[in-house]
Amino acid sequence: MQRKQLMRLGMSLLAVSLASCGGTPTQDSGSTTKSESDVSSSTSSTETIDSKYASYKKLEDFDKGANTFKDAAGNDQILSRRILEENGGTPCLTPLGEQRILVVPLGLEDDDTISPANPSIVASGRTAAQTEERLNQIEKIFFGKAEETGWQSVKSYYETSSFGKCTVTGTVMRSNGGWYRPGKKPKDYDSSQALRDIQSFYTTEYAKENHGALGADAHEWKWFDQDGDGYIDTIWIVYSAPIHAYETSASGNNYWAYVSRTSNRPNKSNPNPMCYAWASIDFMDEGSGYAPGTDGHTFIHETGHIFGIDDYYNYDDTSSPLGGVDMQDHNIGDQNAFSKWQYAWLAPYVVDDNAYIEMEPTTTSGQAVIIPSPDFNGTCYDEYFLLEFMAPVGLCEKDYKEGYQSTTGYTKPGLRITHVDARAYKNKPTEILDTPEKVATATQMRVLNTPSGRGYANWRDTFDNPETNTSRSMYMINIMQASGFTKEKNLLNSKGNSGNSDLFTKGFSFDLTPYYDAVLGEEFNDYYYLMPSYSNLWNKAQNPATREVDPNCTIDFTVTVLDVNKSKIKFVVEKI
Repeated sequence: MQRKQLMRLGMSLLAVSLASCGGTPTQDSGSTTKSESDVSSSTSSTETIDSKYASYKKLEDFDKGANTFKDAAGNDQILSRRILEENGGTPCLTPLGEQRILVVPLGLEDDDTISPANPSIVASGRTAAQTEERLNQIEKIFFGKAEETGWQSVKSYYETSSFGKCTVTGTVMRSNGGWYRPGKKPKDYDSSQALRDIQSFYTTEYAKENHGALGADAHEWKWFDQDGDGYIDTIWIVYSAPIHAYETSASGNNYWAYVSRTSNRPNKSNPNPMCYAWASIDFMDEGSGYAPGTDGHTFIHETGHIFGIDDYYNYDDTSSPLGGVDMQDHNIGDQNAFSKWQYAWLAPYVVDDNAYIEMEPTTTSGQAVIIPSPDFNGTCYDEYFLLEFMAPVGLCEKDYKEGYQSTTGYTKPGLRITHVDARAYKNKPTEILDTPEKVATATQMRVLNTPSGRGYANWRDTFDNPETNTSRSMYMINIMQASGFTKEKNLLNSKGNSGNSDLFTKGFSFDLTPYYDAVLGEEFNDYYYLMPSYSNLWNKAQNPATREVDPNCTIDFTVTVLDVNKSKIKFVVEKI
C-alpha cells in the first residue's frame, strides 16, 4: 500500500530509513524531504538529475562488503557460506572454481505393495522408466548446454549466476553403461542406505580390471574429494521412483527432493559421503511447456542448498517472507544478491552517506546496494537493507515473463527492497560477531525464514517491543512490499506471491519515519507491518542476551527512486 500522507498529486518519494544504535540521528541540512515538485523536476531529464545531485557520492565511491577475512597468519581467506558449514562439521560444496559432483541414476525395483499414503502409485520402482533416453536427459540436466534443456542445466545456470566464478562439472555414474540398480524396492530403501551402497559399489568396481562395471574411463573415488577433506564433495542421487513413491504417512517426504548431510567422519584415504542430494526423475518433467526430461529447476534449487544456502520459503506455510520470486524460494529465476554474497560471487556497495546511484539489473551486472545497521561487521552475516534492481532479463527473463508452476516473476523493472537479518553465531545465539574474523568462526544462523525454526537454526527469535506491546518473529530475509498490503494481509502474515506491485518505481514510496495517523490517533507508519519491531527500530535494537530494547536504534536514511527503465535505475540515498 502507498503511504497516505505522501499520495499528493499522484507523486511521492521512495524512502528507506536507517540509523545508529544508542545515538541521536544526525540531521543533514542537505537531506530534507523533497516535495512532489522536487521529484518532478529532478526526473525531467538526465542532465537535471545529474546536476542536482552533483555533490553526492557515486556508487564507485563506496567500499564494498567483505568477501574475505584474515586468518591467523594474516592472509586473506574467502568468507563464504562454506566456512560456516565447515565450522559446524557439515562441509558443503565450495561455491567457487571448478567443482566436481557425482551424479547417480538410481534404478529401483517395481513393488506391488501399495503405498499407505499414495495408493494410486503402483510399480513404484518404475523399471520401465530406466532407459538410455532418461540417462541422456540426466546428463544434459546436470552438465549440458543451456540450449539442450528447456531453460538451463545445473552447469550453465551456475556459470551464469556466478558471473563465471563457479563451474559445476562431474560424472553421471553408469553401471555397465546403464542405471545403477542395487536390487532394492522403494518401501525397503532410503537415501542413507543408497549412499552406503553407492560407496561400496563404486570402490569395489573401481578396484577391478578396467574398473569393472564403471568402465575404463571411470575416475578414482577420491577424485570427487577435490578439497581433500576426507569427504566426497557431493553425491547427487536421481531415483527412478515417482515423487512420494512409498510414504507411510501423508507427511512423509522420503521420496521427495532434498539435500542433507551425513554423520560420517572424514577419511582421506577412502572419503566418506557428507553432502548429498536426492530427487525423483519426475522433477525433470515438472515445468509446464517443457519437453519431457528438460526441466532443471528443482535440480538447480537443490544444488543451491549443496552450496550451503537455506530455503527462503516458510516451512510452516503461514507466510511468504520473500514472496516466492527467487531460486531458493519457489525455484524461479536467479539467486538474489544476498545468496550471491554468501557464495562470494558479488559484494554489494555499502552506502552509508548521501549518494546518487545508477545501477544496471542486479542479475546481469552483479550490482547491489546495502544500507547497513549500526556497528555493521562488514559481511553478509549482519543486519541491513538490501537494494536490488529487478528486471526480466538474463536468467530471470523466461521465468519472470512466462512464470514457473504457480509463481510469476517481475515482468516490469523496479527496485526490490529487502530487510536482511543474517546474524550468525558460534556457540550461542546471543553472541555478537562484530568483525569478519569473528564471523569466520561462526557455525550457525540465528534465524531462518521459518519462524518455528528447523534443523540447526532451531532457536526462534522474536522482537519483543514494550512500546508497541508486540512480539513478532524475525526473518532472515523479507521483502518490503511497495504497495497492495494491509495489516490483515501482507506477506509476513499470509501466504502469497510477490509481484510487480511489490517493486518500487517512480511515484511510489517506502518510508519508516513515523507520522501521525488520525485513525489510530498515534504516530505510526504502514510499513511497520513488515518490520519485526513493529516500528522503525532495527532488530539490533533488542539486546539478544537481556532482551532490552534501545529506542535510539532507529533507521535514519532515505532512498528516493528518480527513474527506472528495463536497463537502468536511478535513485538517491540521503541521510535524514
